[in-house]
Amino acid sequence: MKNRIISYFILLLAVVLLLAGCSGNQAETQKNVNLLFNFPSSRLDPVVDKNNMAVRAGIGETLVKLNDQLQLEPALATHWENIDSHTWKFKIRENVRFHDGSLLKAKDVKSSLVRAMESSKAIQAALKIKSIEANGQELTIRTAEVHPSLPYELVHPSTAVVKIAQGNGIVGTGPFQLASFTPDTQVEVQKYDRYWGGSPKLDSAVIRFNSDGNARTLALQSKEADIAYHIPAEMIAALKNNPELRLVSTSGMRNHYLIFNMRKPLFRDLEARKSVDALIPREEMVKTLFHGTAEISRGPFHSSLPFANASSVNDGKDSVPVLAEVMKKHQHPLKLTLITYPGRPELPLMAQVLQQEARKQGIQVQIRTVDNIDEYLSQQTDWDLAMYSSLTAPRGDAGYFFNSSFLPEGALNYGKIDHPALTEKIRMFNQTLDEKQRQSLAGEIVQIIKDEALQLYMIHPHTTVAYGKHITSWKPSRTEYYILTHQMDVRR
Repeated sequence: MKNRIISYFILLLAVVLLLAGCSGNQAETQKNVNLLFNFPSSRLDPVVDKNNMAVRAGIGETLVKLNDQLQLEPALATHWENIDSHTWKFKIRENVRFHDGSLLKAKDVKSSLVRAMESSKAIQAALKIKSIEANGQELTIRTAEVHPSLPYELVHPSTAVVKIAQGNGIVGTGPFQLASFTPDTQVEVQKYDRYWGGSPKLDSAVIRFNSDGNARTLALQSKEADIAYHIPAEMIAALKNNPELRLVSTSGMRNHYLIFNMRKPLFRDLEARKSVDALIPREEMVKTLFHGTAEISRGPFHSSLPFANASSVNDGKDSVPVLAEVMKKHQHPLKLTLITYPGRPELPLMAQVLQQEARKQGIQVQIRTVDNIDEYLSQQTDWDLAMYSSLTAPRGDAGYFFNSSFLPEGALNYGKIDHPALTEKIRMFNQTLDEKQRQSLAGEIVQIIKDEALQLYMIHPHTTVAYGKHITSWKPSRTEYYILTHQMDVRR
């Protein structure tokens, strides 16, 4: 009997040791990624989160996506076609599961889009949907007007197909499901084994929010983070010499530009706008502020796009009136208020350069830094100029930027631009189905914007991302929309 008891305890001890060993091995083989991002998200609902974190974190997906050539690709929709001038049909992908295990049907897409439009006037205006019919895996959308850009609009993360859960939770169809979310601090995800594209290589990931570019860089160097987005230009040289890191600087679609407050009589004068343009030393900014990790902007769109109309820029060389003289003509005090924000740390530095250039003409520029630029510009009028940054062709089409920034009712028309000839051209563009005609019209619209100096485009910054060489099967997306993917892997 005594021998049996001893044998039992030996067997029990062996089982415990075996389980402990398995647990230790499992912990060692877990593939986890810690990522640092500059902008925080207070909500994950894609309708309200301007940071697009639901899609960036791989939780939610859209019907259509963009590749790095800015071409449309199937995502949750495998096919779409324009039946007539007002009707689109989308084939919804088979065997896609939400993270709650339910299968994706066209009716789920309808519910998600209807909720988005009911919650956001901006989304409603962008989609222009009159009615939606769902039948099995077929979705039929009828638009209120001719809308050739609809597939491009459905690329935007705000149209991601999700179910809203309790609290700040969301249920999507992406490769990762939400594990936890701390508003303005971090989002944690874990892999979804039943993902339609194949089981993700990573087991989990954490995206932490930190607006301090230097802190993000130091965390990467100390191995507290595996990936850091938007590395400050002045830190790039140090990272290049680190043999354990990769540094990728990608030419993207982002544009840093200057907005005029057109409520001010001074800036309704073309001479004044062109005089401000003459102050901007674009070449100097690229060299001294960006250390070469940027390109001069020659218009609203990157020169690689077919509708960019990327002719030369002023860069202070043209013979234009001196700004101070134009201001005196308008009996305007030699003072201007320039709004900027720290979320993109290069913008306050660019503002300081403009301040220095204006000082040479005896003009005092007061720089006012605000935390939430969109909220400030939409609610306040006591400003003259504003630094802004935008993905001007985030869907690979010109329509988004034209409609949001230049139509009188546009969501990003903070300067209150109201140019009848431009408005007419944009509305004509919106009604044009033929792609070649659309590109031709887009070029004409860009020319008006540039001739009238309605906004001043300065810099296309590169998206600079640094990550450990143990991160494999991944590279930063040119669109900035897609970060965590099911292919991303870790080699320890």
